[in-house]
Amino acid sequence: YDPISRDLMRALMAPQMIDNTLSLPAAILYLLPWALAHSEDLKDLERAVEFVDLSIQAYPDFKLFKERNEPAIDQHRQVLKKFGRYPQRNAEFGRETTAAEKAWLDDKENLPIWAGGKASFNKTLDS
Repeated sequence: YDPISRDLMRALMAPQMIDNTLSLPAAILYLLPWALAHSEDLKDLERAVEFVDLSIQAYPDFKLFKERNEPAIDQHRQVLKKFGRYPQRNAEFGRETTAAEKAWLDDKENLPIWAGGKASFNKTLDS
């Protein structure tokens, strides 16, 4: 359902909808950018960051935007810049895992939590 969720998120960010979207509760806004952040297209991650920035403006006291959304989305961008895809999803998409991806996936201490590892959201990933 990733393509559907991305389309819905883009609709919620459309100029005629964004004010209504930003009036939703902060907890809902916290979840919405993941529809874009799970994309393997860096442009979608840029839109996710844009949405988080708008959400911070709407709810400056809601700390999870800065403490979770920003660093986790940044980690996602780092992985896409390194591999061009999310290696932890290779089996799901029927893709072969490269040796570099396997080494990254096997390093559980430095692998992000969202990819099945132990590294916190705030950890900068090795290039």
